Amino acid sequence: MKKGFVCFVLFIVFFSFSVSVSAAKRQDVVYLKNGSVIRREIERIPGKTIKVETRDGSVFVYKMSEVEKIAKEEVKGKAA
Repeated sequence: MKKGFVCFVLFIVFFSFSVSVSAAKRQDVVYLKNGSVIRREIERIPGKTIKVETRDGSVFVYKMSEVEKIAKEEVKGKAA
């Protein structure tokens, strides 16, 4: 009984870890109607605007009327 429980717990821990690692490899991508593409985590204000903070701390706000689409994409790994 204990062996089965330990196996179950290990499975859950492994599964949780693999899901969190896979989720960490995705990012928000905003496609603007002017052709710009922004890859960064975004904050949405439903129906009005989206706010994007860049790595250097700059903040950009776009009206939803400027946005063509918002997607989640895989982050490509760095070449060694």
